[in-house]
Amino acid sequence: MNTHFLFSVLVSSLLAGFGARAQSPAPAAGLAAPESVAADAAGTRFYVSNIGAKLDPAARDGDGYVSELDARGRVRTARLLPAPGEAPLNAPKGLAVVGHTLYVADIDRIVGFDLTIRQQTAVVSFADTKAAFLNDVLALGDTALLVSASDQGRAYALTLRTGRIRPLRGRAPGANGLAYDAGRGLLYVVTLGPGFNGQGQLLCRPLAEAGEFAALPVAPGFFDGVAVQPDGQVLYSDWVSLAANPPAQGAVWRYNPATRQATAVPLPAGTPSPADFCYDARRNQLLVPSTLSSRVVVVPVPAGKSPASHPAK
Repeated sequence: MNTHFLFSVLVSSLLAGFGARAQSPAPAAGLAAPESVAADAAGTRFYVSNIGAKLDPAARDGDGYVSELDARGRVRTARLLPAPGEAPLNAPKGLAVVGHTLYVADIDRIVGFDLTIRQQTAVVSFADTKAAFLNDVLALGDTALLVSASDQGRAYALTLRTGRIRPLRGRAPGANGLAYDAGRGLLYVVTLGPGFNGQGQLLCRPLAEAGEFAALPVAPGFFDGVAVQPDGQVLYSDWVSLAANPPAQGAVWRYNPATRQATAVPLPAGTPSPADFCYDARRNQLLVPSTLSSRVVVVPVPAGKSPASHPAK
């Protein structure tokens, strides 16, 4: 998929949705098209990427930034990163915290910021891979990141110490959110579908085994975020529709591997485009960025039956 296709599908649809923003609750002060939320290791500080006021997810326009939130989704610092005078971010999306460093996916590069001193400390270019729409970032311990490339339908492993980039085996058309169930060794990917057509899937395979992903039996969607609960149930978000004007109510689902069923997690009314949420396990809640309404909503996760087993496929 080329960049022109990304523009035509994403930019025009997003701008059309923003034109109907009056149909949703007012935006949160300081946020501009929030896309991803991540927490520090202690679960006390939360960070949200903002694509920017121009809402162009593939433009090198320098209007992207990262905000800091509290556990209730309220903005603590509207423009935490980059610090004044530092090189700008363009259209930041996925975030991951490793130690004191926040890693940000920004079109075709990963940018690292030291959260203690609020300074940029690393930039890893993906230009050699030809990827032009990096999306989610997943930390694998303190040594590596996984990065999804939506335009290529794949994920890459980035070794932090050396900066080495290598592609993961397995295709995932429109690859977006990434999650790892460390206790069971399973990697999950949610997708936007071939050609970003809204026929996305929830995919899974053992991380340690090379091979293709297995599609889990859920209804298709325009999927964005994914996370795994301690009991192995899988949470994932669905924009539902890019074409609707005003934007359609989004959805968050929970998939139970034992029953192979997905049930809805209720969202507040007027929540279009739920994107790459953060699962706050300490409080059993989600911090969900609503890109089109420029808000982050806090959603409690209902109690649900834990799976008795968790098959890989």
